Amino acid sequence: MAPQLGIHRVRHFPALPTRTPYLRVVIAAAVLVIAHSLLLPHDCEAASIEPTQEDALLAIKSEWGEFDGSDTWISGADCAHWLGISCNRDGDVNDVMLISSRVAGRISPSIGDLSALESITLVGNNLTGSLPDEISNLRSLKELYISGNGGGLSGPFPDSVTALTDLSILILSDNQLIGEVPRGIGELTNLVTLSLSENKLTGQIPPGVSALQRLTWLDLASNSLVGTIPSDLSSLRSLVELSLESNRLSGSIPSSFAELRVLRTLRLGHNRISGLVPFDVIGSMKRLEVLGLQHNSLHAYSLAPLAAHPSLQYIDVSWNGISGSIPEEFGQMKNLTGLNLAGNALQGKVPRSLFGGEGSELNYLNLAYNEFTGIFPWTSLRGMENLDSITLSHNRFVGIVPPDALVNVPLSFLNISHNFFSGRLPDFGSSDGDFAADLRGNFFYGTGEVLVGNEPICPVESPNHYSPSSNSLASMPATQLFATWNCLALADEVCPMESQHRGELCSTFCGTNATEAPCSGHGVCVPAATLEDYESGSPDALAPEYLQFECVCFRGYQLAEGSRHECVPIMADMRARRRGPAELLTRGERREGKV
Repeated sequence: MAPQLGIHRVRHFPALPTRTPYLRVVIAAAVLVIAHSLLLPHDCEAASIEPTQEDALLAIKSEWGEFDGSDTWISGADCAHWLGISCNRDGDVNDVMLISSRVAGRISPSIGDLSALESITLVGNNLTGSLPDEISNLRSLKELYISGNGGGLSGPFPDSVTALTDLSILILSDNQLIGEVPRGIGELTNLVTLSLSENKLTGQIPPGVSALQRLTWLDLASNSLVGTIPSDLSSLRSLVELSLESNRLSGSIPSSFAELRVLRTLRLGHNRISGLVPFDVIGSMKRLEVLGLQHNSLHAYSLAPLAAHPSLQYIDVSWNGISGSIPEEFGQMKNLTGLNLAGNALQGKVPRSLFGGEGSELNYLNLAYNEFTGIFPWTSLRGMENLDSITLSHNRFVGIVPPDALVNVPLSFLNISHNFFSGRLPDFGSSDGDFAADLRGNFFYGTGEVLVGNEPICPVESPNHYSPSSNSLASMPATQLFATWNCLALADEVCPMESQHRGELCSTFCGTNATEAPCSGHGVCVPAATLEDYESGSPDALAPEYLQFECVCFRGYQLAEGSRHECVPIMADMRARRRGPAELLTRGERREGKV
């Protein structure tokens, strides 16, 4: 089977800046490593581990078996010899740090015997089982960081953790914890970081969370939390990041959130939040950089208030009920790197001002599944050195894609499928091997050498063809048929007859008899938009309701004189066929009357 012309190594891109748990785990762990090297005493070069604590470590080792560095955990060795272990001057273990060390198994209750522990970091391993209750004995513990562990810790959220009142960092993300967050979480008043994301926690956000006045990072994302967002979270005035996305939270965004003056990241996407987008509240967050409200039931009649927010770098309000158009003022948001407006009811034209041209920071744009119309401002993309991904699918854009539209634009992904773009297939000749494009559901023609090589492809060999059995198209209005049928075809290659577009669809548009193949069976019906139409920007020439159609004929055929709808044989070519391939005449021979 020939390669697919419509999709070429299509990739999917995130709706928000990547919040991959493991990536964040590694970054945070690296920060902890640096902090330990600067802040914690490392006098263990001359210290032996206190005997009872050495026994505890050996008991822990027996649960884990072999892991990276396990051969250094030897009885009688100085503390410095034990990989991942630090001690104070008295030989008391104050730090256990094993990152991506292939540790597997459960955490032994003997960990409770390491009474001087100040920090536990077990990240990127394969720990299982529950966190032992004996951990409550570690009253000096300041950092508990167990995350990204294969099967992960399981069982109910450990109540024993609430006894560790000196904790400043509690990260138990990317595990399998179940049940509710205990109300006693409010006792951990020294917490600066609380992350319980990527678990299976249920119930409501407990009131105790609002008592954690020192919190700067609160991440409860990707659980099954229900109820409304507590309005008293606004009392966390030091909060820099708040992530509650991918839960089952309902209700509205609390107006009290206007008090979160230093918040930089607000992620509330993938919930059941409703009501109007509180632009006044968002406007009070003067330092806000990332706004994620995607996949909710929010409404707004204009996005203009967001344009007055100079600090915003990433906006994702996709899959809500937002109407209106893209404000011209968005072009003044010089820090904007990502914009996702997909799945709303936005309409009108995309303003040229959205693209700042050279020097623009815009990296990601998704306008799919809206009601945008008119000509996309391709020429405004020139010189945008940071633009990586554009998705315009399932709209009503029209016109051609200029051949130099993407010159010096380092795109890796382009999806313009299911629109009314027309003309010859765009040339992405300067794109490297990482480029992916989806051009389906338009009215392009040509061979698309850059996308699939020089091998000619007949439409039936790819998803870019009309299949009468694939949908019930006859009952749809014509404007919907345009987006359903794909008019990708080869204008200058002769495909087998059975692979040409046939049926009533294009015949109706091109005015041929409905019982005949479109364009007399020798061409493909496409919108008659031309480069001149594109450059003039004539709305009447390019709007779907005014589109004119014509046939693009296969090799050896031409439009009948005075017609846009009938492909007829080229007479000289007919004579050449009768005489055979070996007797083809040159232009000079024809001029000499040898025809």
